Amino acid sequence: MCGECVENDKSQQPHDRDNWPIYKIENGCLEEICKLLDLDRSAKSLMVALGCFSANEAALITKEFMPSGCGIAKRALDRWGASKKENNVGALKKILEETMQRVDVVNVIEDWEKKRVCHGCGVKLN
Repeated sequence: MCGECVENDKSQQPHDRDNWPIYKIENGCLEEICKLLDLDRSAKSLMVALGCFSANEAALITKEFMPSGCGIAKRALDRWGASKKENNVGALKKILEETMQRVDVVNVIEDWEKKRVCHGCGVKLN
């Protein structure tokens, strides 16, 4: 763990990062994931695949971030990740691979899983 997390006595995350909450993904990696998802080359849209938005909510969010579309993925992942404990990195990878057919995004997550990160805050360690 990093010095700050040791000082603040933050509990460690499980070593299997599939069980980590979405918000613990290192910021640089999360930005890359969102950027790829905002390009929307998916078999299903992210909001439909995550299943935590009504049709009206999805339309309002899409309208809010149009015309660029940038920011939709971040908003969707933040909400989905906060809604249930089971909505974690492993569940996201499964949705991305099986439902959305976005192996490119799964590869970004798996690259992050191989890096040394603090198990308290998720920040990449040197």
